[in-house]
Amino acid sequence: MASSNDTQPSFGDEFDPLLKNHSQSPSKSDPGRPLTHNPQAARRQLPTAVRSGAYLPICFLPLALVAGYSQWNPVLVFLYNLFAIIALSAIISDSSQQLTTHTSDLTGALINTVPRKAVGLSLGAWAVASREIYVAQSLAIGAILSEILLILGCSMIAASYRTDILYFNQPITNTLSSLMLAISTVLVLPSVLATSFPYELGDRTVAFSRGVSAVLLCVYAGYLYFQLGTHRHLFPQQPRTENPDGAHGEADTAHELPRTVSGKAKALLILTLATVATIICSKFLADTLVITAARLHLSKTLVAATLVPLATTGATGVSMIRGSAASQDVDGAVCAVVQSVVHVGLFGMPALVLLGWALAKPMSLVFDVFEVVVLFFSVLLVNGVLRGGRYSVVHGVALVAMYAILTLAFCVR
Repeated sequence: MASSNDTQPSFGDEFDPLLKNHSQSPSKSDPGRPLTHNPQAARRQLPTAVRSGAYLPICFLPLALVAGYSQWNPVLVFLYNLFAIIALSAIISDSSQQLTTHTSDLTGALINTVPRKAVGLSLGAWAVASREIYVAQSLAIGAILSEILLILGCSMIAASYRTDILYFNQPITNTLSSLMLAISTVLVLPSVLATSFPYELGDRTVAFSRGVSAVLLCVYAGYLYFQLGTHRHLFPQQPRTENPDGAHGEADTAHELPRTVSGKAKALLILTLATVATIICSKFLADTLVITAARLHLSKTLVAATLVPLATTGATGVSMIRGSAASQDVDGAVCAVVQSVVHVGLFGMPALVLLGWALAKPMSLVFDVFEVVVLFFSVLLVNGVLRGGRYSVVHGVALVAMYAILTLAFCVR
C-alpha cells in the first residue's frame, strides 16, 4: 500500500504545467531519489486560492471600477483597485491552471506566461505609457525580490519547521539557480555600463537597452523551445485524463467530452473576463500610485517595490507556502519562483522596453544603483542557499529577514 507521502497532491501544478512532476521532494535520507507525482490526488483538491480565501476581496471590484471612472479620491481609487487585484490574481491563477489541463503543451506555456503575468505586465505598461519609468522598473524589481526572498523563505520555514535538515533536488535546483543568476547578471549590465562612464550616455543607454531586450526575447523563445522541444524530458508533462477501465473507454470518452468542452469554455471565459478587469484596474492603480504615495507620506519605491508586488503575488505565494507545509519540501516552490524570475527577466522587462520604444518613451534597463545592488546580492544569497543542497528553518528565516530589511530600506528611498 502506498504511504501517505506518495499520495500527497503536488502543489507545483498550480504554477507551471511544464514542471509538474518535479513538485515532490526526495526523501531526507536519499536526496537523489526520482520525484513522483499523483495527478489523480491533485485533481481532487480545490484551488488553493479558494481555500485560502483569496477570492474575498473581489467585492472591491465594483467599487474599484466606479471609483476609477468617477475620479474619486486618488487614495481610495488606489486602495480599492489594489484589493480587487488581489482577488483577480487568484482568479487568473486558478482559471489558468484549469485551462492548461485542456490544452497542448505550447498553449499551456503561453497561458502561464501571458494571462498569469497580466497584472505585472499591465501595471508596467501603464507606468511606461505615463512616463513613470522608475515605477515600472521598481515594480519588476519588487516582483523578483518578493518571490525569491519572501515567498521562498516562508516556504522553507513552512516545510522545515518540524524537522532538522531537508534536501533540495539538486539536479533541478542547480540548473534553475544558475539560470536565475545569469538572468540577473544580464539585467544589471546596462546599469553597470551607464555608471561606468564619467559622463551621461543619454540616448545610447536606451538604445543599448533596446538591443539587449531584443536579444533577451530571443533567448526566451529559445528557453521555451528547450522546455517544449529538445529537452522536454527534463520537464515531464502531467498525464492527460485517462480512463482506468479500458472495456468502457469509448462510452466513457463520449460521456466526458461535453463536460470537458464545458469546463474549457468556462475556464476560458473566466480567464478572459478576469484579465480584462485586471488591465482596467491596473490602469487606475498606475495612475494613482505616485499621488497616493505622496499623500500617505510613503516612499514611492516602497509602494511600487513592496506593496503592489505583495498584492499581485499573494495568491500564488500562499499556495506555495501551504503546499510546502503539507509536503515538507520546497522543490515545487523553487521551480515556481525561478520560473517567475525567468518570465520577468526574459519576457516582462524586455517587452516593456520595446513597448516604450513603440510609444517613444525612454524606458530602459538602466535601474537605480541601489536597486541593482539589492537585486544582484539577493540573487547571490538565494543562489548560495540553493547550491548548498540542504536547508532548514534558519535558511528561510535569513531570506525573510533580508526581505524585511530591504523593505525598511525602501521606506527611506
